[in-house]
Amino acid sequence: MSNKLNDKVMKIKAFIISGVSLAIIAAVFTACSGDKSQETHREEADQIMEEIQQEEQTSAQKVFYALPSPFEVAMLIKASGANFTPEVMNSVENAAKYSTMQQKALNIGVYGADLSLAIIFGQSQSAINYIAQIKDLTESLGVTEAFDNQQMEKIDHVKDNPDSLKRLVSESYQMADSYLKDNERQSVAGLILTGGWLEGLYITTQLIDVENPNPDLVELIGEQRFTLENILGLLQPYKEDENVKEVYQDMEALYQIFEKVEETEEVNVQKQDKLKGMVIGGETTVKISPEVLKQIKEKVAEIRNKYTQG
Repeated sequence: MSNKLNDKVMKIKAFIISGVSLAIIAAVFTACSGDKSQETHREEADQIMEEIQQEEQTSAQKVFYALPSPFEVAMLIKASGANFTPEVMNSVENAAKYSTMQQKALNIGVYGADLSLAIIFGQSQSAINYIAQIKDLTESLGVTEAFDNQQMEKIDHVKDNPDSLKRLVSESYQMADSYLKDNERQSVAGLILTGGWLEGLYITTQLIDVENPNPDLVELIGEQRFTLENILGLLQPYKEDENVKEVYQDMEALYQIFEKVEETEEVNVQKQDKLKGMVIGGETTVKISPEVLKQIKEKVAEIRNKYTQG
């Protein structure tokens, strides 16, 4: 990880720690003011530290899980005027190739992004095909509740209703995510999120003409620099895990290219807010040269194809 990115991750952690440190100081001070035994104070301090560690973990997860959903990316792609292009999506036939935990977890995310695109573009049969493969992959990881028979029946009944289908699929992914976290399998959840993000970025870069790019897609790609920082922060605690290590290194290599994306901060930008009316604020914009855009497109394709081709 570059020094610049590492500083950002450490600042996030430092912010979390500084907030909860105030709590422990206050708690210990209050405890010492009474007439309890030293042993009692020690037990209370241990309990407080345990609670703080849990608070830090929860806070970190809130920061690092703040990623755009595949549905959001799919909607932005559609809003840009792009057409539904199944050729750029991962074929459901590839699912039979995935045998390792890493492959299964990443491609649950990949298929989730493809599924989101199919739903947003109203391709119900394509969506059902992806759901079937996601169901098989999640079950092979021991997550049976997310796409059980009852949930699949609900999905089948609403397959021609994009809004209802989107809601049920989101529920299933939330159930899978909760199950993995509750069973201390956060690294698997992290790989699923990474796979979904990577596929969304892959599709976006495949739809763009480097020489004459769609400005909306360029902006969407450039903003992924900030999301990639969150991805790296999410995977960092598990970067020595055999299932995560290679993925983490690939994300680092991709980030080195994204560091070439130029950021500009515009001040005194007027925005219309429905609740507050006209407000003044700052806005960060991104600029990508054709050369950097080409590098991002090629690197994303290289990484994505490595994990989807089995």
